Amino acid sequence: MRQDKSDRESNSSFHAKAFQLADFFPYLVRRFYMAVRTSVDRVHAMDYNLSASEWRTLTVLGPDRSMAAKEVVERSSMDKVSVSRALSGMTARGIVSRETDSRDKRRSVLRLTESGRAIYQDLAPQMLELEQKLLEGIPATDLAVFYRVVSRIEDNARDHQVGT
Repeated sequence: MRQDKSDRESNSSFHAKAFQLADFFPYLVRRFYMAVRTSVDRVHAMDYNLSASEWRTLTVLGPDRSMAAKEVVERSSMDKVSVSRALSGMTARGIVSRETDSRDKRRSVLRLTESGRAIYQDLAPQMLELEQKLLEGIPATDLAVFYRVVSRIEDNARDHQVGT
């Protein structure tokens, strides 16, 4: 069980913060991420055998969007290799189509096929239902604080990246 920071600091033998993995913020984020990801993965993998990268690509393309792979990378928070692998698998399975842009022959345009749109239409409500279950019992005010804190941590992480 986690000990509150104030409890640790009030302890008379506390001289310097000792490293405890269970209290290490990046470790807690990783545990949180894995718990949520496992729940999400069960939904998109169950009926459609989509990887996490494929699911994210599917949602970025959405039911009626078209864009270049570079845009998928920018909107998905995935790297080029992950997007490329996802698109290759999804194209081979007929979920995504790739066509040459009529205005710029050097650019490919990606969009969901009819099959891809059907998968999206089936999975999107299931994901929203899962989200409700994950957030069950958490008051809206707490969620608002959580979203603000997450946003601030993300900004702090960008501001304090090694090498910047």
